[in-house]
Amino acid sequence: MQRFLRVAFVSMWLAVGVATAQVWQYPATIRVLLTAPAPGQPSGECNRESRGIVQVSFQEYVRNVLPNEWGPVSAFADEALKAGAMAVKTYAWYRVLGRAKYPGMGYDVRDDICDQVYRQGSATLRTDRAFEATWPWVMTREGQLFESQYDSGTRGRPEPLYAGRLSQWGTQYWAEQGKDWRWMLRHYYGTIEIHRLSPRQPGAGSEPFPEQSW
Repeated sequence: MQRFLRVAFVSMWLAVGVATAQVWQYPATIRVLLTAPAPGQPSGECNRESRGIVQVSFQEYVRNVLPNEWGPVSAFADEALKAGAMAVKTYAWYRVLGRAKYPGMGYDVRDDICDQVYRQGSATLRTDRAFEATWPWVMTREGQLFESQYDSGTRGRPEPLYAGRLSQWGTQYWAEQGKDWRWMLRHYYGTIEIHRLSPRQPGAGSEPFPEQSW
């Protein structure tokens, strides 16, 4: 099976005064290690027992991670969920096409808190809307994919537990202050580029919009 689906866009930026074109490819699939708690082990631990490896659609993976990382879904505003969709997608994309975290192991990510919590069939209407709204958008740093790490943070507070990461509860805090998902991503990840796929390119969808960078 071909692992890479050509949903490419051409982003333009200035580097030492020269315009450079970069072509990206979304993964078609991602390999996920399924896990289960070892006997007597708390469910939130990382060193869980393996239940095998599955290869799933990259889109389905993102859809079925978001409600488990930004949950309970009812506690998060739409803009917070959109920021989450971007963080989840970019982290997974980096693991497939960027730097391998588990070289030679046969999988790209685990389904637990070692990476992102994936549960098949867990997508909801609201998280799917956030996924769909942000799917045509791509986030990079200096023109490259990066490891978009995030942590829970503290409910009612904006700061993450660790510097350089996005705070899950922080996205809700900022949504309540009227900030949108693009602002949140820039606030937590610093100098990044946010590109929208051109409708002239495969996978960009049918909505009529101009090619943009934010």
